[in-house]
Amino acid sequence: MINLRLAQAGNEDKSYFWRHYQQAMRGHIESQWGWDENWQRQDFAKRWQDNQNLLVVSGHLNLGYIQLCQRPKHGLYITMLIMAPQWRNKGIGRRLLLQLLKVYQAQELTLRVFRCNQQALQFYVNAGFCVSAEEPDFYLLQAGAKALQTAQPEVRLA
Repeated sequence: MINLRLAQAGNEDKSYFWRHYQQAMRGHIESQWGWDENWQRQDFAKRWQDNQNLLVVSGHLNLGYIQLCQRPKHGLYITMLIMAPQWRNKGIGRRLLLQLLKVYQAQELTLRVFRCNQQALQFYVNAGFCVSAEEPDFYLLQAGAKALQTAQPEVRLA
């Protein structure tokens, strides 16, 4: 089993975040609105400033990253959770969600998922999240600590 830890990201990690953000999100953003490089870079800079930026680390390897913030009435809000492609579908994301509950003593996690990103939606639903609201381009998801802790991981057949 891979040991996970969260490490505070520094300015030297911005390029890692940007590269993985583009790889994971560009297709979804292009299908929704088109990719405007200047707008994306400005939005990325604002997200970097407004959130806690954490690397998902195992040993000396970066497996991905997470950006999050505390919202007074909504608990811990996950702004962005992106795993590097080679670390997806290995159960790491689910373990990371459970670790967030423990580290932040959160009673609830919330986030948004693009409607067009059915793979991410399925991941979060399987992890114990439910759709709490819908926007034209997004599903709003939430999960209480108990739902996340008791959700059974999806069984995948080879």
